[in-house]
Amino acid sequence: MAPPSFYIVIYGLLNSDEYQLAKHCLEDLQRTHSNQISNSEIHPLLEYEWKSFLLNKRTELRGETWSFNDKCMVFIDKQLLGNAEQFLHWAKNTFDHTDFRSNELLGVFSHEEYK
Repeated sequence: MAPPSFYIVIYGLLNSDEYQLAKHCLEDLQRTHSNQISNSEIHPLLEYEWKSFLLNKRTELRGETWSFNDKCMVFIDKQLLGNAEQFLHWAKNTFDHTDFRSNELLGVFSHEEYK
């Protein structure tokens, strides 16, 4: 029996550590579990784009998204999972993935990608 495959989409504020954390976690999973996570998307957004996206998603999804104040939004199989921390928890439970990056390194990634 083939292992389940997942379609993961990440939207996030480009210069936030939270977005960088989720992005690099997904990239790690794509490298180590390419047969299960092949069709995934990463959408870095600038400040204005993020605010606009968040407003549109809150209107579309309603419910608890009205209180969503994080800098990253993760969807798995078109269902909202939550923020980067929830994504890392999911990755740990599903693939036994543990992130090794420090906050300082995430800050460097944010700075470099924002240039």
